[in-house]
Amino acid sequence: MTSPCAVQRLRAYGTLTWDIAADSITLDHADRYVECSHSYDEGL
Repeated sequence: MTSPCAVQRLRAYGTLTWDIAADSITLDHADRYVECSHSYDEGL
């Protein structure tokens, strides 16, 4: 049984730039975030 809130291989993505001449590294990225909530009421 799998939880309905289980994250199923959602991945972030981005670009890593290494500028050797400028001696800098830049990381531009996007995160993927999933939030869910479930409730169950008995006897209503």
